[in-house]
Amino acid sequence: MNRNELLEMLDAGFKRFYNEGYSKWSKYKVIAAINPRGEDRDIDDPEIQSILKELESVGLICLKYDDDCYLEVLHD
Repeated sequence: MNRNELLEMLDAGFKRFYNEGYSKWSKYKVIAAINPRGEDRDIDDPEIQSILKELESVGLICLKYDDDCYLEVLHD
């Protein structure tokens, strides 16, 4: 999965779960989301952090970096 595919998948996933009432994501849930096919991407990987910061810059998420609430989805 390339960067654009991962960005689109995360964007769609965050919006879908937000609409289902889930706005706060634990670090564990984010790790599962960035590895949908059992890959071994590290949440601290610079490319992953770049994608998350891009989603934050457009106002979709707010990064908290806490294990229990790694990020919060702000809207759909």
